[in-house]
Amino acid sequence: MQPQKVKIAFLVWLIFFLQHRQRAMLLHQAYRFLVVEEECRIRRRNQRRAMLMFFNQMNQQNTQRRRRRAWLWPRPQNWFRTLLANPALNFLWKEHFRVTCETFEYLCDLVRVDLQKQHTRFRSPASVEERVGLALWRLAIGNSYRSCGLQFGLGKSTAKSICSKFEQAVFTLKDRFIKFPLTIQEIRNKMEEFEESYGIPQIMGAIDGCHIEINAPPDNHEDYFNRKQHYSVNLQGIVDSNLKFIHVTVGYPGSIHDA
Repeated sequence: MQPQKVKIAFLVWLIFFLQHRQRAMLLHQAYRFLVVEEECRIRRRNQRRAMLMFFNQMNQQNTQRRRRRAWLWPRPQNWFRTLLANPALNFLWKEHFRVTCETFEYLCDLVRVDLQKQHTRFRSPASVEERVGLALWRLAIGNSYRSCGLQFGLGKSTAKSICSKFEQAVFTLKDRFIKFPLTIQEIRNKMEEFEESYGIPQIMGAIDGCHIEINAPPDNHEDYFNRKQHYSVNLQGIVDSNLKFIHVTVGYPGSIHDA
């Protein structure tokens, strides 16, 4: 009986020891979990604070007005003023601006009300002649706003604004110069002029179209992908026997044939 009691006592002690060890391990794991969780929480809090401080600093930098380094950067380009003042250089107008000097002056008078700017005590604005010259140079050469602006001693943003306002001013005058013949007598006159000039009867005008390349629009871009493998809109024009436009339309998607 004595060995049996010893055996039972040993088993009871072993069970108690295992239970105590298991409880200690559980407590240790719980402690480690709490410590790690607290470290993660502190780390996330510090990261949030750092991000808030960063965005706050960025916001303060954006809200603070940058001091202007210069009111106007010097861009000495006086060739256009020399061209305006010297009638002996009138032969250069057609080559560089695609119009004669007389046409240029007439165009300036047409858009003067829309492009004229007020003189202030800060600086003198660009003249109407310089604005029209810049816009015609941009249309004739096709260079960037930066390079076109440098040709006239103006900045890139100023050149872009001038070209946009010039185009808007000219667009408002389109019905004054582009007129399609509507009456029977007007159509007959156009036919007679065409036959007298080219010997072809029953023709009122010559029509043609071309693709104006654009960037892919966000919506329905596949409609603007043309047969020449780029995105475009269609431009169609009709001219009479004097090569004057009598009708212009633009805007149809490039997938429509331009013929």
